[in-house]
Amino acid sequence: MTRLLLLADVHANLPALDAVLASLDERVDLVLSAGDQVGLGPWPEEVLDRLDALGATCVLGNHDAECISGRSIVQNPQGIALTWTREVLPPERRSALASLPERQDGEGWTLVHGSLRGPLWEFLLDRPTAGACFDLFEGRLGVHGHTHLQGGFILKDGAISPMEPRKEPIPLLPGARYLVNPGSVGAPRDGDPRAGYAVVDLERGWLRFGRVPYAVEEAVRALRRAGLPPALGERLREGR
Repeated sequence: MTRLLLLADVHANLPALDAVLASLDERVDLVLSAGDQVGLGPWPEEVLDRLDALGATCVLGNHDAECISGRSIVQNPQGIALTWTREVLPPERRSALASLPERQDGEGWTLVHGSLRGPLWEFLLDRPTAGACFDLFEGRLGVHGHTHLQGGFILKDGAISPMEPRKEPIPLLPGARYLVNPGSVGAPRDGDPRAGYAVVDLERGWLRFGRVPYAVEEAVRALRRAGLPPALGERLREGR
């Protein structure tokens, strides 16, 4: 399986996930979801159903973990959404979330939520953290999320350089290794409200970052119907 659809931080936003899937103009062999499938959004069960139908390989994110932990949650807007998610998910869905590993390894790739060093909570944002993470997996591609920001890092000839997202496909350099954050499907944080994702072809050697508009107002209305804080909808509108 060489062509991979990379998702992260769907956060129970079904219109955003469906918009990403509808936008694809290439076949993919496998879907990787880098954690936080639920939390924040109003469609937790529907998103999990959709990922199941895709046969997606998923890892546990910090929001997923909080939804099934049983611990008390601070009741800010994010915490209110986590508590609501915990209450509306059926027991079998909570059990399925609880069974997700923090790390998955496949042919040429490794998948986590935060970082290879701190799979649930660490933000991978700088060269020193990237350097520590490159030491912790062996394949060509490490996939992570958590920051809600598209981009990544390249390790080539012992040097680490940042990789900025761009519209055109990015060639994968011979002998280089990559840490890739596809951005957030359901809750972008870079000022662009469009859903983020990436596609990588390990055999042909290219990576493409994607952004696609989705029905943000539908998500805002669904949040309101669920009784969730208005601030969550405003953040979707602003991509913050």
